[in-house]
Amino acid sequence: MTRATHSHTIDYLRYLLNESPDQGLLILCDGATYHRSKEIQDFLAEVNQGLAAEQWKIHCER
Repeated sequence: MTRATHSHTIDYLRYLLNESPDQGLLILCDGATYHRSKEIQDFLAEVNQGLAAEQWKIHCER
């Protein structure tokens, strides 16, 4: 069994964005350490850069 990582999570978030480019995504995270990693935070900051919170492409809630 493959262990989940921040890289897998980012790949999946990119996939979801590509599948639903005109929709905002609400992602519920379970609190795994890789969900809170700097890499995930950086990815979300990049995706949502320059947007008001209500316009974010991805919202992650725990």
